[in-house]
Amino acid sequence: MLLLMVGFAKIAAESNFRPGYIINNADDVIHGLIDYQETKANARLCLFKKNERSAVQPFSPTEIKAYRINDSKYYISQVLNMGSTTDTLFLEYLIQGKVNIYYYFDGQKPHYLVNKDYNELEELIDSQEEGTISEHSNRMDYSGYHGTLKFLFLESNYALEIVDGVVLSHASLINITKIYNQEVYPDDVCTVYGIKVVPETLKYGLLVGYNLNSFIVLDKISDNLAKYLQNARYDTKLYPSIGIFIKKNASSTNDRVYLQYEGTYSYEKLQNRDTYLNKFNLIYDNDVTLTRNVFNNTLNFRYEFPKKKIQPTLHAGIFANCSFNNSFEHHLDVRQPNGEPAYGDKDFYKYPYSNLDYGINLGVGIIGKVFNGREYFLDLRYQNRMEYKGKVDIDYLMLNLGVVIGE
Repeated sequence: MLLLMVGFAKIAAESNFRPGYIINNADDVIHGLIDYQETKANARLCLFKKNERSAVQPFSPTEIKAYRINDSKYYISQVLNMGSTTDTLFLEYLIQGKVNIYYYFDGQKPHYLVNKDYNELEELIDSQEEGTISEHSNRMDYSGYHGTLKFLFLESNYALEIVDGVVLSHASLINITKIYNQEVYPDDVCTVYGIKVVPETLKYGLLVGYNLNSFIVLDKISDNLAKYLQNARYDTKLYPSIGIFIKKNASSTNDRVYLQYEGTYSYEKLQNRDTYLNKFNLIYDNDVTLTRNVFNNTLNFRYEFPKKKIQPTLHAGIFANCSFNNSFEHHLDVRQPNGEPAYGDKDFYKYPYSNLDYGINLGVGIIGKVFNGREYFLDLRYQNRMEYKGKVDIDYLMLNLGVVIGE
């Protein structure tokens, strides 16, 4: 299951084209699709195509001035002084105003840069690190990036009060820069890029599927049942299930993460048969039949990969399965060594196992709008029981098909 999940992630990460635009060196704005990759790749290369059927065009930071993913991240080309050398990169524009903050990742660590009134870029450096960007950065080295920020935010009393609590992160730097820009220059436009507010969504629908259960007795259940249940392995069978689901986005800034509840019902009939000889060479045929009505409750975080017609998904969460109206039947046939019946016995016992199973589940799947624009998903999920009251081990492998019927 883990290898399958890794394979899904690798396939989905190959391309991630989203609507956006590029600004070429002639200041022309060209709209199309941009491949959004991991942070290091975004700083070195922009992959662009005009539409889904067009060929991919690669652009380096020297070939275009900027690119942006609609309502999301914005990258601009900048020449950076690296001591005795220079390098041209796409910097992520975090906030634009009187003071501007930029970001890039070099594959080893993150870098945050700042300028005021669009003057020379200066890197915000931890007090124990050496600067690499601006020849003027030595003026504040005695107190690291906090000193740099205090120098930039001298006109804002409130910014100076909170600057010592600032850390090198997107949220922290955007917050204090926004405070400064709005306090000192309230009439100027201050734009925060890369923060996309995802509207709250709630979807619900129906589920049908099959459950494959592995039910193994690990130890004695009770004295009178011990010889019948010790190390029993019930038949592994497929059981149909039906239920409902409710799905809600789990983040206001990420449209790929969802929280999903599923409740499904299944009826299970499990059987175990053992044959053994006693000391008198009598043959014992030991049949155990277990019936369960199971309501399976799962709560998962789902990650849906970039929007395509069919999207891979990964999910992980917890489950709690409740069983009810259960029965336990034991049938014993004893035969002579020649096979002739000796005697038989049939008993009904109180259900010897726990009525509650809970644990963790992991899964993969696909999702897409395939029929009349309605959303369908197909999930394969593994559930591992973490609770051992009743001294049994139960594993569930579930295949569910879901369809959204309302939102």
